[in-house]
Amino acid sequence: MSESRAVLSVMMPAYNEEKTIATAIERVLAQPEVAELIVVDDASRDKTWQVLTQLASGDSRIRAFQQPHNQGKGAAIRRAIMELKFPYAIVQDADLEVEPADYPKVLAPLLAKQADVAFGSRRFAITNFQTLIFTLGNKALTLVTNVLFGGRVADMEVCYKLLPSTLWQSLPLSASRFEFEPEVTALLLMRRCRIVNVPIAYLPRTMQEGKKMGVADGWRAIKFLLRFRFSRAKELAATGQRRG
Repeated sequence: MSESRAVLSVMMPAYNEEKTIATAIERVLAQPEVAELIVVDDASRDKTWQVLTQLASGDSRIRAFQQPHNQGKGAAIRRAIMELKFPYAIVQDADLEVEPADYPKVLAPLLAKQADVAFGSRRFAITNFQTLIFTLGNKALTLVTNVLFGGRVADMEVCYKLLPSTLWQSLPLSASRFEFEPEVTALLLMRRCRIVNVPIAYLPRTMQEGKKMGVADGWRAIKFLLRFRFSRAKELAATGQRRG
């Protein structure tokens, strides 16, 4: 892809990712679609910020921001959304679970005007009890989202949500933590956006390796979806924000 096709802003929230963030950034910037990488450090307690600022000093595509205190993944992404400068934007976690080499596949439907939004769709391998619980939880959350909002999303919790930057910036987002994923999905479905599911590679890490989302976060996400569907959705409809 030529330089003129570098149309993608990548938003990377990071919290205590000193072990993986340099490799994650290297993989992101190796993709010719990437025009900028906006990294928001969520007040990490390790050396994430030091690693990030050192890398940013050597590459003008990296734009680094630091939250004044820990606020959560959703708040970090909302901060990044404010800084978007290029036509399309995607979320990239700093934990190496998903592969930036999949950007062309996820971006293609939007460039071809075949969809308004592209979601990555992970294939889950069940290798132990922990991965079984995570897989079942993910399927349950996705099913609840589709039932409540009339969608056909294959993987609601995936970080690879690729939208036009103007669409990102038009969403009335408020979630600060892991409820961010169901909130974005619900808002897009309420707007009747055309969402396409694109298979992507997935290498899950365990809680021992630093995975942050657990069972409690899953229950909070379900409660958030129910509350959103039967309360906030009415508020948005009343203010004319239901359809984009």
